[in-house]
Amino acid sequence: MAGASGSELIIFIAAILIAASVAGVITTEVYFATDSFRESATNLDEQIRGDITIINDPTMIPNNDNTLEIYVKNTGASNLPDNPEYINILIDGAHYTNVDVDIIGSDVWRPGNTAQLDVNIDSDEFSSGDDVRILVYVESLQDEITGRLT
Repeated sequence: MAGASGSELIIFIAAILIAASVAGVITTEVYFATDSFRESATNLDEQIRGDITIINDPTMIPNNDNTLEIYVKNTGASNLPDNPEYINILIDGAHYTNVDVDIIGSDVWRPGNTAQLDVNIDSDEFSSGDDVRILVYVESLQDEITGRLT
């Protein structure tokens, strides 16, 4: 009898240790999954609160003196940065960094406000009548348009 209770005690202790180890692993994995879900929800909230729309007429994208005029409306629920550092423009795959930003009728790019983005382009690369694809990125937000230069 004494030998049986000793071995049962050892098996019982081993079972407790294994159960505690499994519980520790599960707790850690649940923590990481919860943290990941929280981060995804925060990113989704930022995307929902922010949005942009290019409002140029696709049949007539102004190209005045090799300066392309792109009109972008803040259609989200939060202010957007008007600093050119946060704005990237691709025209037919070419990245343009020389962008002038003018918020029409305001100093802050609030929801509902429109910004005029002036991009200096190469006259040898684009001319009036060319069809171009324009992608505008403001922070993590983006919109695109395919249109004809005038």
